Amino acid sequence: MFADRSYYTSRDLSINSIFPSLLVDVAESQGANRNELLKAAGIGESNIHSGVSRVSLQEMMVLISHGLEMTGCESLGLEYGKVLDASTNDKLLALLIVCETLEEAVSYSFRYNLGLDIEIDKNNEEFILSCEDQWQIPAPVQRFMLETLAMYWLNVGSMLLRERVIYKRLSFVFPEPKDSQRYFELLGEEITFGAEKNILVFERAQSLQKLPGSNPLLKKALITRYDQELEAYKMEESLPGKVADIITTWTSGSPTACNVAEMLGMPLSSMSKKLHDSGTSFQRILDDIRCKKALKYLRQDQLTVSEIAFNLGYSDPSNFRKAFKNWTGGTPSEFRRQQTGDTSRRNN
Repeated sequence: MFADRSYYTSRDLSINSIFPSLLVDVAESQGANRNELLKAAGIGESNIHSGVSRVSLQEMMVLISHGLEMTGCESLGLEYGKVLDASTNDKLLALLIVCETLEEAVSYSFRYNLGLDIEIDKNNEEFILSCEDQWQIPAPVQRFMLETLAMYWLNVGSMLLRERVIYKRLSFVFPEPKDSQRYFELLGEEITFGAEKNILVFERAQSLQKLPGSNPLLKKALITRYDQELEAYKMEESLPGKVADIITTWTSGSPTACNVAEMLGMPLSSMSKKLHDSGTSFQRILDDIRCKKALKYLRQDQLTVSEIAFNLGYSDPSNFRKAFKNWTGGTPSEFRRQQTGDTSRRNN
């Protein structure tokens, strides 16, 4: 829902500024200081109000993490999901409205969106969305995204069908929260916490109802257009993608921007300008890759934090710890303990 394929300009996932803008509004309504939240996330106020600007998915994750910390609101994802609807992505909305059924709308939504690895299944009585607990992001942010997803499809489904959509049942891998009553109020009574898999289940009879705005001819035209854009995106290796490939395959530590520009055979200034025009930067791509590698190393618990810092190109482990906290809102040691329960020297 956050990173959409309707902007095929970069392999560095990015999202429209309306999403962080709405999140800041919701966090502020829950007690967060707006200026402090944006500063902590490293996002300027002007960046989320330009209407055309974009932020990286990594920046959105950092914003979510700090929003959770500053509000102390366990169900912040539910509150955020309440204000989202299909109109936050006008391009996708055009397709969803003309789909034949809710099932079809959901399927196309995930076909043209990045960021969530969703499996879709169905039987005679149920239409099922499921997601393994395997996202390479901290548990609180995972939970936020699941809450948002659940609320989003209640809103969008109700809008598309023009009647109230309800879940038959839901399962979440995270334990029952202190404010679980809020979940029951918004999502329904049939919720299981501490499950093995995240599952959202619709009544098949409702998910197969014909949408009032169904238009087969327009749907076919839009799908053809979007598929062409998606294919072009897959075939075209963008500059941000090339930069990411060089950084990922660099054998010792991390390359500098000059190293990468030289590998690409272009002046550093030209590379920087083209990355900026694509809505990203060398540092943003580098940070995103470092963050993903750091999370992978910390989950494996085979290296000390200092060794991880060195592998990522940091000469001083304290700089890595500071960067990691900026990325995720917590320290490497805290993340490792949360994931593995490790209290050994590897946390040093």
